[in-house]
Amino acid sequence: LNLALPGGFVLSGSSQAFQIHTSAIVSGIQVCLAAPGLSAADFAGAAILHGVNGAWQVEPTTRDAATRVLCATVSSLSPFAVGVRLDTTPASIQCDAAPAGWSAANVTVTCSATDSGLGLAAASDASFTLSTTVADGVETAAASTGSRHVCDLGGNCATVGPIAGIRIDRRAPTAQITAPAGRRYV
Repeated sequence: LNLALPGGFVLSGSSQAFQIHTSAIVSGIQVCLAAPGLSAADFAGAAILHGVNGAWQVEPTTRDAATRVLCATVSSLSPFAVGVRLDTTPASIQCDAAPAGWSAANVTVTCSATDSGLGLAAASDASFTLSTTVADGVETAAASTGSRHVCDLGGNCATVGPIAGIRIDRRAPTAQITAPAGRRYV
């Protein structure tokens, strides 16, 4: 149709024809498009585009993941297409601050990730921890945590960590008695 796409959308790359079911209702007409060929990520960000006055208009779209059907209520029948929302922004990751002082045990930092686009690819990425792995008997002012790679459903990824400069003291102190000399001490 050569209509200008709304910002942030591309037409579905699926080569399937979509069957349109309409039913007139008092508040509008419901248009449903079956989209079985879309990937889970594309389906999560898909919307029905409605050709109105020479441009594509994004319609508020409901999604039924079980049947892979997209529906929108519209006020007129004109060209319809499935648009897939472009998600180019990676997930946002926030971590608590590591302790500033010395710690007698390994440190665990709690982190969380959110995605304002299509959502996180793995639910386990919503809340996770990064930890140091300083061995017994070691003292260091430069311990660091591991790292974590977090992706969203749009394939955008971000990495957090390692968090460095953490002070861990897992070494026992040594005691030395220098005075009074010549005695036996227990």
